[in-house]
Amino acid sequence: MRELGNNRVKQLKPSATMAMSVKANELKANGIDIINLAGGEPNFDTPEPIKQAAIDALNNGETHYTMGGGVKALREGIVDKLKAENNIDATIDQIVLTPGGKYALFLSIQSLLNEGDEVIIVAPSWVSYEPMLIANGAVPVFLELTEEDNFKLTKDKLLSKTNDRTRMVIVCSPSNPTGHDLTQEEIDELVDYIKETDVSILMDEIYEHLIYERPHLSLAANKEIADKVITIMGFSKGYAMTGWRLGYIVASKENIGYINKVYQHSITCVNSFVQYGAIKALTCHKEIEEMRQAYLRRRNFFIEDLNNIQGVKAIMPEGAFYAWVEFTKEGYNDSESLCNYILEEAHVAGAPGVAFSPSDKCHVRFSIASSDEDLKEAARRIKVAMEK
Repeated sequence: MRELGNNRVKQLKPSATMAMSVKANELKANGIDIINLAGGEPNFDTPEPIKQAAIDALNNGETHYTMGGGVKALREGIVDKLKAENNIDATIDQIVLTPGGKYALFLSIQSLLNEGDEVIIVAPSWVSYEPMLIANGAVPVFLELTEEDNFKLTKDKLLSKTNDRTRMVIVCSPSNPTGHDLTQEEIDELVDYIKETDVSILMDEIYEHLIYERPHLSLAANKEIADKVITIMGFSKGYAMTGWRLGYIVASKENIGYINKVYQHSITCVNSFVQYGAIKALTCHKEIEEMRQAYLRRRNFFIEDLNNIQGVKAIMPEGAFYAWVEFTKEGYNDSESLCNYILEEAHVAGAPGVAFSPSDKCHVRFSIASSDEDLKEAARRIKVAMEK
């Protein structure tokens, strides 16, 4: 038999967050009132000025290929944004526009790693890092952090997982799912780690605009190690542009050169008119702040409501729009069965903690990117289910 099927792909597990969303939607289709907090999508519509800019671009004939990594005006706008908001010095030839931040990550991994290279994933971490590495022949190595020390990342912790085959570390800040945002002390530890090991850092900063406690810090702002950092940013989360599929990579000219080779032979370019909407998005500071304030309000009352439930402990996220919630319920010693119990008993969908950290047994991730009413009702339902 001349069967098809890539052996690496055969190893991949389905996305746990998507699986829970599918299950929740099936229950909804059967007439059950489900509150779906399993996904990671803003419930806000894209701000009107952004939509209008894309419409105008379409009407002006911006419907053709855009070569060179993206529309020049957008890459220039990103250069200005990086300097003003992130203290990152970059030129337009260090930026590549991608169809979503997810593809920016996949493209970076595919372009920069070789078969058998080890990559440290700082966990709890987003569910897709591990499959992306496996699909490209790299070897994932988990460094699992805990809330006992607020998920503090140190050089020594990283060194404990580092060997001669280590080529990269993946860090998400602010974190999906925990909401932890790197402190200056942790940034300094990462800088020291890079100097000692020469290992590159893939920084996923897709939630950079959703910060609640202090200004966000970007690792690539440290000029002495900037060439060892590949920064992933995008428009999906902070700008409420998930369906637009627009992210970008910021890296050294050498690394961008490798990335461009794959880019040119895969997607060619990003949709042209979408990029003109993004040019406008970079100026929509008022709209972005209004959404951030809404997430902040939801975070505060939802975490408080969860912590008022016996057997439930929710840490206060510093960024992103997730609640990382610990459950202690007798008879449930794995997060998947716990998640299913909450879905079936409370009719609230979350994502199991084991999808984000391999040894997790007691956490569920809930999205706070939902309406105030849904979050209040979700907490009430969870309380009733936990009291049974």
